[in-house]
Amino acid sequence: MLRCTEETLWAFGVDDPIDVLGHSQGGVAALAFTLEHPDRVRRLLLVNTSSGGPAFMRARGAIWNRTHPDFWRFAVRATIFMLIRRSGAELWMNNLIFRDSFVDRSWFAPEPISWRQWLQPPRPRSKWGSSIARKIDYGARLADIHVPTLVTTGRFDPQMPPDCATELAARIPNARLVVFERSGHYPFIEEPDTFWSTVERFLRGRRHDISSASCASIR
Repeated sequence: MLRCTEETLWAFGVDDPIDVLGHSQGGVAALAFTLEHPDRVRRLLLVNTSSGGPAFMRARGAIWNRTHPDFWRFAVRATIFMLIRRSGAELWMNNLIFRDSFVDRSWFAPEPISWRQWLQPPRPRSKWGSSIARKIDYGARLADIHVPTLVTTGRFDPQMPPDCATELAARIPNARLVVFERSGHYPFIEEPDTFWSTVERFLRGRRHDISSASCASIR
């Protein structure tokens, strides 16, 4: 993923430091890029992400641990998926995760599951969450990030709960944490005006104005 980023910047002739924004697993990639190429990053925006797999697996409120009200429903679906390793079981599990990722469930559209998918292998991307992501952990290196950083999270995110964002903001020296109180995993969908105005204030360097948005600014 880092090589793809480097190739893209080269193809477009981008030589100056850039603003990097990453959401969810893309935020983990944004962390990696910032740590590996600190001279290429001007500002960092981390949206509903974490320092790596260990952080989001242990976070309070994550759907894959007992602190989430839908844990047992998730556990049943995840167990079936692990036992049979079929696309249908994966979609059944993911539909629950994505539904719970919205505070306003009207935004959620379940992915249809056909009987054929119960016979097909899972998508290659499933290996990211089940194996690769758990082994990636940048927690010990967060203090090495020295660019202005905005960390945002949704109060009810079951994938990358607020504990993940709190860790990022506490360990990155020049970080600001903003929590969107009416959002889950996708604040740019559920609170788009507030989200993008917060991003705009940050990019314009108006750090003290970020807390004036209709969200809770913790730090």
